[in-house]
Amino acid sequence: MTPGRDIEPRLGQIPCLEEMLDRMIAVLPDKPDQAFRFLDLGGGAGTVSERLLTKFTETDCTLIEATEAERDQAGERLVTFGDRVTIIDGDFARVELPRDFDLVVSLGRFHGLGYIERRAVYRAAYSVLLPGGQLLVADQVQGPTERLEAIYQTAQVADNVAVDQGVLELSPSLKVEGREPKGIFLNNDLAWMATVGFRDVDIFYKNMRYAVFAGRRPVASEHTFSTLR
Repeated sequence: MTPGRDIEPRLGQIPCLEEMLDRMIAVLPDKPDQAFRFLDLGGGAGTVSERLLTKFTETDCTLIEATEAERDQAGERLVTFGDRVTIIDGDFARVELPRDFDLVVSLGRFHGLGYIERRAVYRAAYSVLLPGGQLLVADQVQGPTERLEAIYQTAQVADNVAVDQGVLELSPSLKVEGREPKGIFLNNDLAWMATVGFRDVDIFYKNMRYAVFAGRRPVASEHTFSTLR
C-alpha cells in the first residue's frame, strides 16, 4: 500500500492485494499526466482511488460508498487531493450513478452482489462510461468447478486467509433462502459484460480466486450498423 496508509480491514484478507492493484494500474494509460475522470464503486476507505489519484496526477475521482464510517475514512485518506475528489453517499448497486466517466473501477465489492444485481451494475457502468471508457474490476471469484473451488479454499486455509463461507459455499445453481446466489463465476460475468456491449473483455490477472478483469465501451466507429431494408 501507499506508505503510511493502513490496509482497509475488508481488504486485509487478500494475500495478493498489492499485485492486484499493480495490475489494475498496468491496464490503464501509461502516461501519468493523462487526464481522465473515474468512478469508484463501493470505494470504501479510498484504497483504489488513492492509488489512481497518486499515479495519474491529472485525474478527478468520484467515490460512491454506502457506509458512513468508510466515507469518513475516505475523506481523511483523500483530503490531500482537494477538489479532485467527490465522495457520494449511496449503495452503488441501488442508486442512479453519475455519468460521463472515462473509467469505472471497483475493488472487492462485486462478489457480494447477487446475479441479477451484478448484471444490472454492468449495464449501469456501461451507460455512464464515455465511448472508449473502461470498466475495471478486481475481486474474489468462485472456482468454475467443484474441484477447483475445493483447491481454492484449501489454498486459502493454507495461507491463513479468512474464508467467507457465506459466499464461497454457493454453487452456480444454488438458491439460499429464496434469494439469488452470490459469487463471481468469471465465465458468466465476462459473458454478461459482452452481452451488455463491452469490448475487449478479458481477465488481466488471476491468482487462484483473486482476479482483475475489464471491458471497454466501444467508440461509435466500432459499432456495426445494419441497413434497414
